[in-house]
Amino acid sequence: MLGMQLGSQLNELLEALLPLVERFHAQGDLAPNAAFINAAGEICGLAFVSDDATGMTVAEALERMEARLQALAATKDIVASAVFYHAVSLEKELRPAAYASEAATLIGMLEDADGRSFYFAMPYTSGSSGPVYQRARLIERPATVFVE
Repeated sequence: MLGMQLGSQLNELLEALLPLVERFHAQGDLAPNAAFINAAGEICGLAFVSDDATGMTVAEALERMEARLQALAATKDIVASAVFYHAVSLEKELRPAAYASEAATLIGMLEDADGRSFYFAMPYTSGSSGPVYQRARLIERPATVFVE
């Protein structure tokens, strides 16, 4: 059902990146993850590593990822993008969680050059054997990567 709304490229990105994000999450890694489909149709990952011992905040990492994707979209080097992060409770807001203890929703910002732009929102709880994911939903959002 979600795939029909997303279109083929965003669905392909979601199917490629979501299992990786879930694996990282199961290992306790809540860092943002991003990927895109380039003009040749290849799925490529995007990550930032800080040289600074203090690292960067989730919000800073998301800003850098979005800026990099915007630059690639402006030159038509990419046709779709996905950025995943952990947010506070879906009922409250989609704000990135600053601490693992407040993380309760996996958010994917999905966007393509054809004008589709969604939040993929999947709430979760912490179970004894790792995260327990609930049903995901799509929420339309304004485009931020593929903008003129």
